[in-house]
Amino acid sequence: MTSIALRALPADCYEIAFDETGWPLSGDEDTEYKRTERSQAAFEEWLRKCIFMKPPMDQLNPKHEGNYFDKSCTLPTLYFGFVASPDEIINCAKANGLLEDEVDEGWMVSWSLCVLKEHLEDICGIGVQIHYTDALTESYKYVIAMYTNYTVGGEKLVEEDEREVLDIIRDTLKLGSQLPKWWWNREEGLNQYIPPLPL
Repeated sequence: MTSIALRALPADCYEIAFDETGWPLSGDEDTEYKRTERSQAAFEEWLRKCIFMKPPMDQLNPKHEGNYFDKSCTLPTLYFGFVASPDEIINCAKANGLLEDEVDEGWMVSWSLCVLKEHLEDICGIGVQIHYTDALTESYKYVIAMYTNYTVGGEKLVEEDEREVLDIIRDTLKLGSQLPKWWWNREEGLNQYIPPLPL
C-alpha cells in the first residue's frame, strides 16, 4: 500500500547465536535467527526507544492521515483497534470453532488471524473491514483493527455503529475493559528513523 524508506536496526541488534555444531539457532517473531544475549539486550533497548517515541494514541493526529489513492504518500500505517497476544488470538479462534484440526503448529497464529478476520466481518455486517498486523509493543502482540490511517477516510462509521463494532471485537477476543487506540505497525515502528531522545 505504501512505499516507505526504512532504516535498518542498529548493527549490534544483528549478532546471532549458534549451536555447538555451528548452525544458527532459530529465532522468534522478531527475527529468523536467535540473537546473542548482547544483541538481544541491544534490540530490547532499541524497542523501548521506539515505543517511547511512538506510543499508541487515543486520537489520530491529522498529520498521520494517509491517502489510500495517493501512491506517493509515504506515511507509516497506523491501526485503530485492540491488541491481543498470540495465545489470546488462538484461544479466540478455538473458542469460536474456527480452527481446523490439521492446522500446523507453526501456522496456528497466522491461520487464527485470517479466520478471525472473516468471522468478525461476518458478525459486524456489510461495510466493515477488519485489519490486523503485529503491533509495536514490548511483548509480541497483534492489533485487530477497524481502520488504518489510510482507510479511515472511506470506512469511518457513525459514532454509535463504531462503538458497536468495537464492542463486538473486544467481546469476541475477551479483552475486558481494554480501550481502542491507534497502534504503530511493529516493523515500520522499529525500522523507521527515530530522532534522538529528548534530554
